[in-house]
Amino acid sequence: MFSSEFQMQPASNAETANRKKPAPARGDWLGGKAPDFETPTACPENLCQHDEWQSANRAWWESHPMRYDWKRPLPGDSGESAWYGEIDRRFFEAAVLPPSPDPFGALLRRQLVAGKSVLEVGVGMGSHAQILAEGARGFVGIDLSWPAVAGTRRRLELAGNRGQVVQMDVEKLAFPDGAFDLVWSWGVIHHSASTRRALEEIRRVLKPGGCALVMVYHRAFVPWFVHTGLIRGVLLGGLWRSRGIHALVQEFTDGAVARYYTAKEWRKEIEGLFEAEALEIYGNRGEILPLPSGRLKDAMTRCIPESFKHFWLTACRQGTLLFSALRPLETASPGLPADHLARQAASAR
Repeated sequence: MFSSEFQMQPASNAETANRKKPAPARGDWLGGKAPDFETPTACPENLCQHDEWQSANRAWWESHPMRYDWKRPLPGDSGESAWYGEIDRRFFEAAVLPPSPDPFGALLRRQLVAGKSVLEVGVGMGSHAQILAEGARGFVGIDLSWPAVAGTRRRLELAGNRGQVVQMDVEKLAFPDGAFDLVWSWGVIHHSASTRRALEEIRRVLKPGGCALVMVYHRAFVPWFVHTGLIRGVLLGGLWRSRGIHALVQEFTDGAVARYYTAKEWRKEIEGLFEAEALEIYGNRGEILPLPSGRLKDAMTRCIPESFKHFWLTACRQGTLLFSALRPLETASPGLPADHLARQAASAR
């Protein structure tokens, strides 16, 4: 589908280990965070700051691959099937989504990608890439960091899936206009130095009538003001060392840059590029109770009925995952994922 430079090549563990380490990012505000990122949806003020933020992003993700091992180490050998299976278990169990027999099945149905050319922006360790590659006519995954690219290449190799995984900046996509039917991005472009520029590039590479399914972080009232501002900030003293709730949130959020949008702000961000045909709020199980992570919190969370979790995170809009089905403006193509997402959201209420 693309030129030979994008053809997937097997990546060994030795290749990953011997790859040159990234240079330290300039600015070490809040432990590797981008300097002067001072509001929840801040944009870089100039090209120099943009490049500084993106450099910090790359360095952060090179140092902190998305392996879900921040609480406890992953068992088994790195890069083997059981290792990837444990990553999937931790990842898929965290989110509270509409019920489905398959992981993410309510949002990412296999029939939606069947026969289509699919681009995934931000592959992580390949949990979604494997699902997409199994059903798509052609699959390409990109990521800013090398560990994600090498890890996902290895995963697809183990699974026997055909696909291409390349290191690439979403703000500088090396694909022709109208190359893809579907773009999937779960929790990625809010980390980019310019989310707007990322959206422009996604819009450019979508075919007429295509669709982008995108999740960004949601700035919900209770997690933002109660969990962070009141409990972490006032009661636990976090605001004494941080410059407001936003700075405190950044301490506990992955990435050098992490934007949090309200629904209104997200619609403004996509203005002129996309129409949000469906927009829903979801969340993670860990957001239900404002307690420190640990066995007690896990046990108490398991006692809460799933129906209440859905009610609180989605119906009450207190989850931190804002998921939207975006249709490029001036196109119309009935029956794409947006319609399915709207029905799923309605049935989950």
